[in-house]
Amino acid sequence: MAVSKVLPEALSFLPQGYLFGLTMSTPGSSANLTVQPGIACDSTGSRMMKLVAALTKTTGAWAAGSAVGGLDTGAIANNTWYHFFQIERPDTGAVDVCFSTSVNGPTLGVNIPAAFTSSRRIGAMKTNASSQWTLFFQLGDEFLWDVPVQDIANVTAGTVLVPFALPSIPLGIRVNALLNIGGIAQAGGDGRILIVPGDVTGVNSPASYSGGAYPTANNQSWSKVILRTNTIQQVKACGVVGTAAIYMGVEGWIDTRGRLY
Repeated sequence: MAVSKVLPEALSFLPQGYLFGLTMSTPGSSANLTVQPGIACDSTGSRMMKLVAALTKTTGAWAAGSAVGGLDTGAIANNTWYHFFQIERPDTGAVDVCFSTSVNGPTLGVNIPAAFTSSRRIGAMKTNASSQWTLFFQLGDEFLWDVPVQDIANVTAGTVLVPFALPSIPLGIRVNALLNIGGIAQAGGDGRILIVPGDVTGVNSPASYSGGAYPTANNQSWSKVILRTNTIQQVKACGVVGTAAIYMGVEGWIDTRGRLY
């Protein structure tokens, strides 16, 4: 009988960025958010962390287990983005979930014991004006609002690209925003607009846009666009002739959650 041998190098290998499951959900207008079972490599690429059962966390102070709080420090705030983390304490192997305003990892030693030294960001969600979670739907890396949010409405555009902040997109990370973009002509003018990712610096106006692809020339132009934001929730836009009123509706976003970088 042949005997296979597993090399030590294979045993020690961990797939950097691996994430499976850990899907987030909420009933909406609720203090509860549930994370489904799953497994992920921690942010350092040194440990695989497995959540064996779903955990529901409230907006209260973190405590171990389900149907208890998940906040790492401070008090929950209105209209604020929080990043959710799978966490583990290597000394016992205990795995749990928490959330924090920090994108880099939860604060330890306040609500969460300092022994939870392994963590991995698994998503982000925003509270509403009542410090509750808003209804959304997650499928893999895609997060969709149940009701799209119009973040920009009737803002007159010049002919030079300027930043537009989208409060309904996660703060602190780059994501691919799922947008419904409109340009409406004012006083019978040209409603075409140009919109580019928030990090772009080489494009200043439609005239310098080498692609030459603008929305249809008409009094109105509407398009569904997937566009990358910068870490402060911005994209850039302007009008082709400076008379367009810009509208931006946020349907959701794509967040790779550390799988790619």
